[in-house]
Amino acid sequence: MAEPRFDNAELAAILERAAQLQAEAEVGDRTRSLARREGFSAGELRQIAAEAGIAPRFVDAAIARSGPAAEVVASGSMLGGPTRYRLAGTIPGDLDGERRAAQIAAIRRAAEHQGEVRETSVGVEWRSQGAPTQIAVNLSPRGGATAVEVVADLGGTALLTGLATFFPWLILTISIGAGLGLGVGYGLGVVAAGICGWLLTLSQVWRRLSRSRRAHLERILEAALAEGRTGGPQALSSGDDDER
Repeated sequence: MAEPRFDNAELAAILERAAQLQAEAEVGDRTRSLARREGFSAGELRQIAAEAGIAPRFVDAAIARSGPAAEVVASGSMLGGPTRYRLAGTIPGDLDGERRAAQIAAIRRAAEHQGEVRETSVGVEWRSQGAPTQIAVNLSPRGGATAVEVVADLGGTALLTGLATFFPWLILTISIGAGLGLGVGYGLGVVAAGICGWLLTLSQVWRRLSRSRRAHLERILEAALAEGRTGGPQALSSGDDDER
């Protein structure tokens, strides 16, 4: 009986599935051999993952996502894209000063911005400074857990995006009207077409930019949650080692 034959697409799919099955089997064997009743610390998880070729930052991201799902609320709208975001999650346990400092450091790394930290009546707030998108991260105790809230106002970014896309269309509209020497009626038609072109361009640009800003905020929240769950000083030194 002749053996079955496979085309290129089937070959790629079969090899990918076989590699996935092998990886799952290896991870399962590794997990069973290391199983213990008291569980594992974040540092031990990173060490086990490193032996499997997984970078610490991906372990931290997986730890952050292992908790309750983060809440994401978008509000405000400009041509199909939100102008405000609120993201929230929780970390088991209260954060002491040392772990909180490590969490602020993780937020700064994820935001790629130093920002400003201040004590509030309900906890600690990190806030961006001098950026078009205003971001605030609030850490506050809540019933034996720590609530992490990321709030962003994209109004400044929206205004700059509108101006940046408006002027090219303005120049183009004036150039076309002057070059063709149109009358008032036709000139108004050119202006109307220019405005429609600008709004269409602005809508497309803003939707992409809004999605990009949301992804940035999710990385900030993820970093804050991961650092809070993994333990401050250990996570911080591990992240520094990974960067080196």
